[in-house]
Amino acid sequence: MLVQHLQIKSVNAHRSNNGMHSLLQQDDNIDILLIQEPWFYTVATICSDTDPEGMQQKGIPLNDKWVTHLPQHTQSDTCKVAIYTAKLLNQTIKIHYDHPLATLESMVADVMDDDQVILQLYNIYHKVPERGHGLCTLLTHDLNDLIPTAVLGDFNTHSLWWSLVGQPPSSWARDLTNWFNAQGLTCLNPHDTPTWYNPLTCNATPTTIDLALINKAAAFLGQIRDLHISDGPILLSDHASLMLTFYPITSLHLILPPAPARYNADPKLKDDWQKTFKHLMETCQPTPNDLNLNTLITNFDTHIQAACKATLKPRRNPHPKGARWWMEECTHLHTAAHSAPPGPMCKSASRALQLGVSHVK
Repeated sequence: MLVQHLQIKSVNAHRSNNGMHSLLQQDDNIDILLIQEPWFYTVATICSDTDPEGMQQKGIPLNDKWVTHLPQHTQSDTCKVAIYTAKLLNQTIKIHYDHPLATLESMVADVMDDDQVILQLYNIYHKVPERGHGLCTLLTHDLNDLIPTAVLGDFNTHSLWWSLVGQPPSSWARDLTNWFNAQGLTCLNPHDTPTWYNPLTCNATPTTIDLALINKAAAFLGQIRDLHISDGPILLSDHASLMLTFYPITSLHLILPPAPARYNADPKLKDDWQKTFKHLMETCQPTPNDLNLNTLITNFDTHIQAACKATLKPRRNPHPKGARWWMEECTHLHTAAHSAPPGPMCKSASRALQLGVSHVK
């Protein structure tokens, strides 16, 4: 996969047909849409000679820009989640239909690079029953801590961790947060940022029930950046949208932090530095009246800085148009991957690029 980044958006569509059409038509910069509570109603009626009245077929809105994915369901079921993927990503997305969390209210998708899973996505909708909670299946599942994972969705749960001040926690909030901790998940939602705006009561206080979480594998290399939450609810919904960006390990956007603006410790200049430092320590001593700890520390630090300035070259910031770790070998692999014809040669060249960049980093 030669994309530099993936834009992932999660939103509760509030069962709005027009709202979903607006999302599908306008979000040209989004690669993956995770939908909770999609519009899922009759899209066609299949008639036959033996059944003239026909059988209603349910579905979700379609758009030529997107490939649609739904959980496995029967005629009488109502899907509470859906996933849309940009058509250019059709070969890189794998939907799990036999996963323990592949239900009407949750979906699991893998972002693939050849045969390797580079990101696993969980799309969750918590349908709260009259009593208790509906998270039993989720809370008994263990995530793979070796695969970068993002869990997004509408959890319909209030907690002291993420809810706004004054919102009482849900009775099952502790069970859910304990599961988050056990799976090594970090909540990306910023403090005091609501995601749900109650449309039934004008004076109702907005709250946070839509969450985005990532595991340690996703956070380790900085492949997932800060979460962006829309200002207010999206069109024809009462929920805000959550959007994050994922960078594959081969992305040029994963630039290492710039080096400190100090000095390059060249081993060849070690003797020169020691001679200069020794000379400064012998010739520039404080007076007897200044022999206190603070003065000695300041004097020692000043001599180190002077010796470095006299003998070493200062470090330079990385070139603004490239990554510091990018080597000529990476350029050759990148060119080979882009110029390879479709088929086994392209697959082999892409794999070589991934391994080469990972090795250099």
